[in-house]
Amino acid sequence: MIFNVFFLGNAGCGKTRLAYAFNKWLRGRRFKSIVCNLDPAAEYFPYVPEFDIKRYVDARKLMVEEGLGPNGAILSSVDRMHKIFRVWFNDILNYNDVDFRIFDTPGQLEILLYRDSAISIISKIGESGRNVGVFLVESKLVREPVSLTVLLMQANITKVRLDMPTVLVISKSDLKLRSDLEMLLSDTEYLENRVIEEGVGGQKSAAILLCRALAQMPWRQRLVKVSSLKKSGFKSLYEIINEALCVCGDLT
Repeated sequence: MIFNVFFLGNAGCGKTRLAYAFNKWLRGRRFKSIVCNLDPAAEYFPYVPEFDIKRYVDARKLMVEEGLGPNGAILSSVDRMHKIFRVWFNDILNYNDVDFRIFDTPGQLEILLYRDSAISIISKIGESGRNVGVFLVESKLVREPVSLTVLLMQANITKVRLDMPTVLVISKSDLKLRSDLEMLLSDTEYLENRVIEEGVGGQKSAAILLCRALAQMPWRQRLVKVSSLKKSGFKSLYEIINEALCVCGDLT
């Protein structure tokens, strides 16, 4: 069975570099893996992907051809990717003797969450393997409880919208992290108390309501931290990906 691993998250969270680094780590352990770029607007890679959607759909070219702005071109690109899915996905299917396909997704997470064509693409990819999402949270964004609350809600929305097992991973963990981060992630009551103590203004009131909503759908998993710079945390990432696809469902 092939694992389709989708690196998800907001712009700048480290998806592209982690895709490269984790793929290299897997190959060093004699797994067969490939990296597939699904971002039609990507302009730089620290690696040469085995598959690049820009061979078929290029957002920058669409800007010129259709007179679109950057965001409009990306939306149009995703719709076109969906329309010709069978054409480009055959290139990926040619790599049929692999254990992992790593998908580097667009920086604009909202495209994946709210564009039906993008959701359909991920669903169709899942017909040829087992999909699992890795939701990356940049380390500097979890220093404030309010920011972390918003990101946890976004991660839950991602899991629901994309309808696949999803794990939460702290990226760029070579930067300084809060000492109580694990408690913030695992205990919604503790998170709410920190929001009350550290939040400011209107942010605090809204974040408290989000904390109470999160209490009904807590993210129960152990803390996983990765750093592409230091090449650390990949074993933990590999293990939690496997556990997310295990019928036991225990990620703690």
